[in-house]
Amino acid sequence: MTKQVLLILNKAPVPRGAVGPVNARTPDVAVVYATPAGEVAVFDPGKRDRWTNRVFSHYRLRYEVDLGDHRHTVELRSSPLPARGGIYHFTTFIDVGFRVVDPGAIVSRDVDDGLVVVYNHLIDLCRPITREFDIEDAAGAEDAINARFRHGETLEEGIYLYRCRARLSADTNACTYLQSQEEAKRDNIVKFERHKVDTEDAKRRNQIDLIKQSGALEAQARERDAMGNRPLDVRELIAIHLERYPKDTQTALQLLSDLERARWDRQDMQDQKSREMFEFLASRNLIHAVDLGRFRDQVMTQLQNPSPVLPPASGQSLPPLPGASGWDDPLPALGSANARSVPMPSVVDGPTMPQPPVVEPHRLPDVVPVYVVIDQSIAVEGCVVELNAGVNSLYDALIAEPVVASVIRLSLFGYADNVVVQLALATVRDGTERVHLSAHGQSHYAAAFERLLDCIPRDIEQLKTQQPNVRRPQVLFLSGAQPADDTRWSPIYQRLVDRGQHRYAPDIVACGVGAANAETIARIATRRELAFVADDGHLARSVERYFAFVVRQVISYGRSVLDGRPGPLVTAPDGFRPARDLV
Repeated sequence: MTKQVLLILNKAPVPRGAVGPVNARTPDVAVVYATPAGEVAVFDPGKRDRWTNRVFSHYRLRYEVDLGDHRHTVELRSSPLPARGGIYHFTTFIDVGFRVVDPGAIVSRDVDDGLVVVYNHLIDLCRPITREFDIEDAAGAEDAINARFRHGETLEEGIYLYRCRARLSADTNACTYLQSQEEAKRDNIVKFERHKVDTEDAKRRNQIDLIKQSGALEAQARERDAMGNRPLDVRELIAIHLERYPKDTQTALQLLSDLERARWDRQDMQDQKSREMFEFLASRNLIHAVDLGRFRDQVMTQLQNPSPVLPPASGQSLPPLPGASGWDDPLPALGSANARSVPMPSVVDGPTMPQPPVVEPHRLPDVVPVYVVIDQSIAVEGCVVELNAGVNSLYDALIAEPVVASVIRLSLFGYADNVVVQLALATVRDGTERVHLSAHGQSHYAAAFERLLDCIPRDIEQLKTQQPNVRRPQVLFLSGAQPADDTRWSPIYQRLVDRGQHRYAPDIVACGVGAANAETIARIATRRELAFVADDGHLARSVERYFAFVVRQVISYGRSVLDGRPGPLVTAPDGFRPARDLV
């Protein structure tokens, strides 16, 4: 602040011995006399200063003090007003008006520059005011300062402050910070909207992929039906391959060559076994001279009529290779009572080789009950939308693949203080009523395990009246919190999974998100490699990844059932780690 407002216009000693009147003064100037002891006397402006005041008085100094109005606007640069926290400051302009009302105080205090006095006073009063406001609220701080000085006030230096109007704004550093903050907010909004578009695009692509996959499976099913579900011989398989891939003749010839080599290896093995058998019988004197002619005739017939490369045109299929499964036969169900064995034709009389089972062609496929058990406690309140979206994605995946859905029986539980069966065990198809999950209460594991212990035996017995081939139940268990009944659930769980007491004890795949503890999740899974815990602390994203895993697992299990294979290998959901690595 370089401006000055000098309030003492003149200072001079009082002359003695001078006779005559003193020049008249203007109304905006006051005369102040001072004694050697520091006493002052003020003469009203406009009156004449008589010569007797100088000759006969004890005054020694005479002052002329400015009584006029002064208006100035100054920026507070050297002492900026701080915002709350003291990190940022307000850029401040103050329009101030003041005048001297006590010239004696001005002289007594030797006030030279009135502007300095006024602005120091304003800074002292304004700083506590602005500290109450954030840098974003410059308008609020400005209003508070103007309200404080609305009625004017008199300073102890004899100056009356009749006007004070402040204009505040954020300084350069604060403006940069606020601009960065606003840009970040806008960028987040744009990214959020873009994420929604990308998510919808991904869902649409997934639906199209599911439709294509379902169409391919249906086409394969129709092809199997058209062929009568009969076993195919080598000639028919190669013909089908060449029909689909007419330019792949080289592969077909390679297959024929490999087949021929395998047949000759098999023939050599049979000859070796026949020779060993003959030598064994001969060494034990179990072959007599009368038997030699029959053995000779069989060997000569074999040498004169070697096995052809391809089966005869009648369509008789080749016998399977020793020790291998019938690769052109329907796969057997594990432990099925409907499987039968057929003997292998042999070149010479002797012991027959053990043969793989062949499944009856019209055996119904197995079905597998799947129970999806979901935590609905208040711990998952922040991801209810993702929970419902995940359940709907499972419905959509099964509806898009009706062949897979036909061997899956799905049940959906939600547990918190109690258990709600959202979907009783059923086949999911178009028109199946959708569920709506909501968060409430605390997480009680015992309630979930009690309901499973009650429902599974009843469901399986009922299911077996409709379909005799039922696989072991599968439970996909999701937890978002530590159980509120930590001391109660374990005995009930043990009864549920004890296969010695519970005939239909399920396999349980356990996954934990949010506050779920890795050690607890590891205790719930029926095998340690079936327990997984989310790495990501973002609850909603973890739930989305979990349901992607559920969809993949259920669909893969259905396809395994259709193919006659055991259940698929369980791999960790994306963004999850095996719980055993954390315990």
